[in-house]
Amino acid sequence: MDHTRGSLSRGELKEGKRPVPPPSEISVKAGSLLFKEGDSSREVYIVKEGQFSVSQRRGSQQVELARLSDRAVFGEMSLLDNQPRSATVRAVTDSRVMVIAPVTFQGMLRIIPTWLLAVLKVITHRLRETSKKINQHTVPDPLESWCFFLVKKCHEFSVKNRAVPSFPWFVLVDEFCLLTRQKREDIQKIAQLLVQRGLAVSTNQQEYQIPDPTFLDILREYQSCLRRKEFFIASNLEPLLISGLETLPHVEKESMRNKDALLCLLQEHVDPRYSISHVLKMFELGVLSEELGKGISFDQKRLAWILKANRDLDKITGRKEASK
Repeated sequence: MDHTRGSLSRGELKEGKRPVPPPSEISVKAGSLLFKEGDSSREVYIVKEGQFSVSQRRGSQQVELARLSDRAVFGEMSLLDNQPRSATVRAVTDSRVMVIAPVTFQGMLRIIPTWLLAVLKVITHRLRETSKKINQHTVPDPLESWCFFLVKKCHEFSVKNRAVPSFPWFVLVDEFCLLTRQKREDIQKIAQLLVQRGLAVSTNQQEYQIPDPTFLDILREYQSCLRRKEFFIASNLEPLLISGLETLPHVEKESMRNKDALLCLLQEHVDPRYSISHVLKMFELGVLSEELGKGISFDQKRLAWILKANRDLDKITGRKEASK
């Protein structure tokens, strides 16, 4: 009769192997803290019942990032990359969770190939870095966060492809959910909003396409300004200034020796009403820059960004539809 069935043999115990404890289930009272941002704990949690709030510190405020409910998994990144907790998780209602201890998780990792574990750690590192960048630029506006995420994905896509950026919808949503803890239904609403404005295309093959990532970057910046209650720099530019900006690609380098030379050219070829304040505004917009001894140069990409933002801002932000 085999008395070791279901457990390790004496030989295996002598080699240092120990039985892996199974996951446990605990009850959590509403308001209870599971872990805080910066903690060194390593447990992984699966929500069996109830709801949890995920938040991060933003200056002097604690900003809620998401609400987690049934079957949601959290705490896995700290266990994989051995880094401190990136957020605070607190129970919103009386809840039940399954707790997977580090020793249990590590025991399961021993049965998978080492190369797969290495891949998981690399993915976790990339997700944490991307999440950090998203949080630095876009918290707490969901639309701003989605646009920032898509612009970054489009950049990665363009490195290897020249086609219109296109992504499998479910893969895209899964990655964004993992990064931000946003609910799928909320992401669906935001994604559909971009489709309605013509900034994205949803195909029958469950692909999500971005015809022009610049539009999303403009919307991201616009939303950021709204959140910070700042003026959007490309709004309401006077027609005289726009005419000068459109002329810049046709200006010879010799005519941009300094601000005065550029002003003379604009007065002669665009409008005699041009003043030095218009030239300075171009610098403020980030279109022009000047290096000592090298004269003035303009940023072609920034120029195109500003012109698009000014021309299509109503479409990008939905203001045109709202005014109808």
